[in-house]
Amino acid sequence: MSIGGIGANVFSPFPAEGIRLLSAFAEDPTRERLVDWLHSMVYDPALVTDELIEGRFKQATDPKTLATTQALYTKQALGAIAQARRTNPTAALAHLASIKAPTLLAWGRDDRVTPMDMGLMPMRIVPNCELHVFPNCGHWVMIECKEAFESLVLSFLKRN
Repeated sequence: MSIGGIGANVFSPFPAEGIRLLSAFAEDPTRERLVDWLHSMVYDPALVTDELIEGRFKQATDPKTLATTQALYTKQALGAIAQARRTNPTAALAHLASIKAPTLLAWGRDDRVTPMDMGLMPMRIVPNCELHVFPNCGHWVMIECKEAFESLVLSFLKRN
């Protein structure tokens, strides 16, 4: 089971809007930058509540968490990823063909962090993979489409 974050951009730019906003936060961790990033995570902006902002800001600015975020999402780190993708565009996908288990990819159609086109190559490369796309949904499929997501996952897991 994967919820976003797998694959490579086919039609959309890299880094996507949400990743660029996360990078901006990593380089200058302000509450405003966090709010901008959180809004990129959802289709429905009403989900970005004051309580969510406070909790995420506290968590994101924890020294260990912030150090990890900065190691992965600075402009320099993203530049290295982009260069690696240009040098060997299939390297990040090579392991997908070895996945033997039935695989379900759940994606938000309106995901601005890992755009939906990123699921196309894994859907074709993983031997027994299906992709489910939720309409009117951003990156947090399991939150924005909670009931439909849970139903889909339970149905998938109950199959023979």
